[in-house]
Amino acid sequence: MRISFRFKLILALFVSILVTLIAVTPIFLLPAPTQHSQQKVSSTSIPLNQLTQGPESHLNPSYSPNGQQIVFSENTSGHFQIWVMDSSGSDLVQLTSFSSNQLHPEWNPSGNQIAFLSIGSSSSTIMVLNILTKQLSKLCDSSCSNDTTFAWSPSGSYIVFNAFVGDKSEIFVADTSTWKVSQLTQVGQDDNLYPTWSVDSQWIIFSSNTTGNYAIYEMSLDGSELHQISLGTGNDFAPIMSPNGEFIAFTCNESDQMAMWLVTSNGSSQFPVQSNPLKQKPGLAYSPPVSEDTYAAWRPDGKELLFYTTTDQLMAFYIGVMVVNYNGAGRGIVQLGNSLIAAPTNQTTIIQPSWQPDGAGIIYASNQTGNYEIYTQVFNSTSPNPYG
Repeated sequence: MRISFRFKLILALFVSILVTLIAVTPIFLLPAPTQHSQQKVSSTSIPLNQLTQGPESHLNPSYSPNGQQIVFSENTSGHFQIWVMDSSGSDLVQLTSFSSNQLHPEWNPSGNQIAFLSIGSSSSTIMVLNILTKQLSKLCDSSCSNDTTFAWSPSGSYIVFNAFVGDKSEIFVADTSTWKVSQLTQVGQDDNLYPTWSVDSQWIIFSSNTTGNYAIYEMSLDGSELHQISLGTGNDFAPIMSPNGEFIAFTCNESDQMAMWLVTSNGSSQFPVQSNPLKQKPGLAYSPPVSEDTYAAWRPDGKELLFYTTTDQLMAFYIGVMVVNYNGAGRGIVQLGNSLIAAPTNQTTIIQPSWQPDGAGIIYASNQTGNYEIYTQVFNSTSPNPYG
């Protein structure tokens, strides 16, 4: 049984039979696009816009690079499908129609393709949809799983992802001009997870337990020049590089304490950005409706970091959102919460937050009205946020 790494952070991925990854010839399974309208809910005291309204649940919101559209997953006819709407919440268009869940859509940097995870009953795959031609390409077959994560390179030339070779997770890269897939890490006794990119698209950053504990590593595009970046005294996961390339944020789980950390990109210094690491509480389990791809997101200007946290105030294993203004020193935490974002409680959670492309606010999914709906929050002069 594979255990999700996203929230439980209990790592036990198992040992090795090679499954060949094939870039499948594009297929054409999309129905004619359908449209429907949903009422936009007006904002409350702090600028809060509810963009979707049930009875379906809506997850995984992500802005297009130009900020004009939002892609998301909607629970359509019993399965989540990929939809797109404009940034105001109108003009909803369904893009996929399959008999399984389609989740975690992400735009490419040019805004003309969307990659997403297609989850089948026994295996999963990464699909890429060309918005203009409606052409679909498949990157991995039975080797992918619900724990697969992927990332477009900043140049848009590649997609990096992890997939299973036997019972071990390895890192693969797909050339988006040919959809040729190459395996970068070799089958061994270690697992390689959460691949992402350096800002210049020349290095792949990921988490690996090569030396025992999970630490943050980097390697070149051909899998060579492997370097360890984080110290790895605990287990380090889900790296994401700052827009200026100065820092890498990651989640550290050490002695049952989880905290967000920063490490300089050359590995010379690392420090926590949370003042009080958060201890897991035995006997409590948090089970969100969908696993997350990342734990953190940098504001486009690189000055703030959006990430998940749990505190006694927010209830154990429920998600709060915080912004860090590190000013080069990893200090100055501002908690969004009761006044800015609907307060998480044991009935309400906020999941999948990310930044608007202009950095003016965030977008996330929340179940504060019952179903999971999509909200945007804009920071301005009336918001208790110093960065507006």
